[in-house]
Amino acid sequence: MGFGGRHRFREQGGAEVKHAAGLLMALSLFSLSTTVACAADGEVVMGTWGGGNSEMWREKVGKPFSASSGIVVKIRDWSDPEPTLRAQARKPQFNVALGTCYNAANLQKDGLLESFKKEDFPELANFEKSSYLIDQNGEVYAFGIYFQYYGAAFNSDQAKASDFESWRALADPKFKDKVAIARPIYAAPNDLVLFAKVGGGDENNIQPGIPLLTSIARNALTVTNSTAQMNALLSRGEVTAGAYYSSRVWTMRASGVKNVDITIPSEGGLLLSYFLIVPKGAKNLDAVKAWINYALRPAPELAMLDASGFLPLNQTAALSQEQLKEVGSPQSLRSKLYQPDCSVLAANQEKRVNLVEQIYSQVK
Repeated sequence: MGFGGRHRFREQGGAEVKHAAGLLMALSLFSLSTTVACAADGEVVMGTWGGGNSEMWREKVGKPFSASSGIVVKIRDWSDPEPTLRAQARKPQFNVALGTCYNAANLQKDGLLESFKKEDFPELANFEKSSYLIDQNGEVYAFGIYFQYYGAAFNSDQAKASDFESWRALADPKFKDKVAIARPIYAAPNDLVLFAKVGGGDENNIQPGIPLLTSIARNALTVTNSTAQMNALLSRGEVTAGAYYSSRVWTMRASGVKNVDITIPSEGGLLLSYFLIVPKGAKNLDAVKAWINYALRPAPELAMLDASGFLPLNQTAALSQEQLKEVGSPQSLRSKLYQPDCSVLAANQEKRVNLVEQIYSQVK
């Protein structure tokens, strides 16, 4: 943080005057710097994906938390949490971050995250054990806040939910050049693992997923570079379908785009949880713990559901009838979704990204 100006003292002669002026200047700057330091003390500075996500956290969680606690919260945008936190290793500019489960597992494996005693977070009693991640000492290093699912999104002017009873429908020749696929960095932990599950494997054995991913890639019109691109392709009917995020479809429909919908094929979808993590060496840990405890409560999770379609992981979060009609019961949805082991995803991420790149290059 910088200072907006520079104090100037007119020299009026005499050593005493010079000394007094210098002392006054030093005291003034000391006082100002102390004030600034105190203002920053206790701040929460959180990194998350930009656009609607950061705005949601700012409005639905940050403002009410600050109003009730007096703790200043700043939400900063980034495109990808893991490389940002690695670049700031041991000297983080953020003291809390939102990431995927494999982001969290990767960073923890390399000693880049703080861990906490579970008893410091009483709200965790209302979460399934799979909704927070524990280190080898039994301490919590990642706190699941909400989830969405990876399902089959489609343009309802061109297809209907029953067309995607199976994930294999995306490989049907009738959808040639009418499917979009995710770029390798996301297809590796999501599509490849999901299609492995469809083929009888899982995150430990992804070989059964390779034939289906290859067949779908042959049908693909394009590899999407962003969710904005996928939104446009689906809504304009340039593609008919593709594996996609439920929250993105929810947001589109909430904004008035009614010709895009999503379904979970009979083999199930993928459960994608998002976690709050704390970089190693982060400051203001008492404020951070207060922030996490607040975000784990039902009220903020339900507010974020209304804003984005992300579903609460807190099992005591009671959805309204309107919310249930729009997104369904979280418990019912979870029974149709597969949640892979985060540590397995993290350990294999790099080589599986390379594998997906090879698959895509071979079907061009």
